[in-house]
Amino acid sequence: MIRTLTLLILIFGLPLPLAAQGSAVLEIASPSDTRLVQPSDMVRAEPGFDPSTGQPLLTLQFAPAMAAWFEAETAEHIGERIELRVCGEVVTAPVVREVIPGGTVVVTGSFTAQETEALAARLSGAAPCAD
Repeated sequence: MIRTLTLLILIFGLPLPLAAQGSAVLEIASPSDTRLVQPSDMVRAEPGFDPSTGQPLLTLQFAPAMAAWFEAETAEHIGERIELRVCGEVVTAPVVREVIPGGTVVVTGSFTAQETEALAARLSGAAPCAD
């Protein structure tokens, strides 16, 4: 099931160390391009909670080159969906409402705290994808 989520710019929580090795587990697909996010493309992935609603969220911080690509894709595809896939599974496909600059992306929606923790663990390399 695809969850329709909102991407917000927010920094929250304690960072998890990212894997220095291994294959990409995050794939970002816009209508015009798809990128595999390598460990070197991401600075951090961390679970947290929205301070105003208390709802679980997942914060991603991209390295400069990936941040620039993501900003360009969000600028080009306002009003369209961008999929975030973890281990080949679509975890969200939000409609882009505005350009997202700076490389900090917060994914919110109907996740449970356990789901955001599991996603952060996968993205940090602590819980590899099943083969």
